Amino acid sequence: MNEKIEKLRKRIDALDDQLLSMLNERAELSKLIGQLKGAAQETFFTPERESEIHRRLASKNPGPLSKEQLQTLFREIISASRSLAKPPRAVYWGPPGSYSEQAAKLAFGAWSELSAVDDLDEAFAKVETRQADYAVLPIENSIAGVVVESLDRLLRTTAKLCGEIYLPISHALVSKETNLAKVKAVYVGPQPKAQCRRWLEANLPSAELIDCSPSSRAAQMAAEKNGAAAIASAEAAKLYGLNVLAIGIESQESNTTRFLILGFNQPRPTGKDKTALLFAVKDRPGQLYRALGAFNKRKLNLTMIESRPHPRKPFSYMFYVEIQGHRDDAALAEAIEALERYAADVQPLGSFPEAMV
Repeated sequence: MNEKIEKLRKRIDALDDQLLSMLNERAELSKLIGQLKGAAQETFFTPERESEIHRRLASKNPGPLSKEQLQTLFREIISASRSLAKPPRAVYWGPPGSYSEQAAKLAFGAWSELSAVDDLDEAFAKVETRQADYAVLPIENSIAGVVVESLDRLLRTTAKLCGEIYLPISHALVSKETNLAKVKAVYVGPQPKAQCRRWLEANLPSAELIDCSPSSRAAQMAAEKNGAAAIASAEAAKLYGLNVLAIGIESQESNTTRFLILGFNQPRPTGKDKTALLFAVKDRPGQLYRALGAFNKRKLNLTMIESRPHPRKPFSYMFYVEIQGHRDDAALAEAIEALERYAADVQPLGSFPEAMV
């Protein structure tokens, strides 16, 4: 063997020994923190603390590891250490192989208890009844826009938002068949259909499009029928034994879905946060303008605004907004107080650290 390679490997072995010792020392400290949290009945998952760790390390990172590689490594270190105290129980819109499962793994790491549920309403209910600690919810896509099922259910939840995840999406056409010519039907959900419309029109103009969500359920259905395909992830194709007939079929390369974490945490301010609010405006001219002026006057940036039918008042609307800042920040606290003068049913849904993108 090359002597230079052998010397370098010995140095790596020595570093691995040091890493092993330090990782176990870190794990012991995490266990002690977990015991203190348990005694104080505090939550074990603290997204604000994890955000601070990732941002601090990214700012100190000299390379050659990238920010993303570093974040992946420390996500699993944190996940393994946290599991020694209490692994979080999180649910996602399944079955396994869905993009929601991928987002849940990004949020909580491998050392967590992840379970699939049949629909988003069940995901909310699991958290609200304390059968799960958290739910991972798709909220918007960079191509197809808002996920109305999540937004409508947020109008009537007792839980709070405590985190967010951005997941790059790469869609594939998957099937039992081995070529496109044999595909007569495609199982696809509303969001993937919108994201892949151009490709479908160009390559499968005559195929029947069958509504099926989420993408992993579409893959399941395609696995059970000859001549069928699904728009799903390459990971779902592996899970259900399907062939990947085409990959990267979304209309834009920057296709990304944002997910929110639902729980009962109330993360403290980090200096880089978002706050979600619901409100309705009183039925008077200019009320929405005045309501939004509460944020503009204090130079607060709105990152999202959507309107949805009010769950209790026919032909009235609730507005969902996200604002940069934490509810405990003085400027945002003042803005919410001012908002209540022009709006009705003001409901803070939680403040949470902004995801690193």
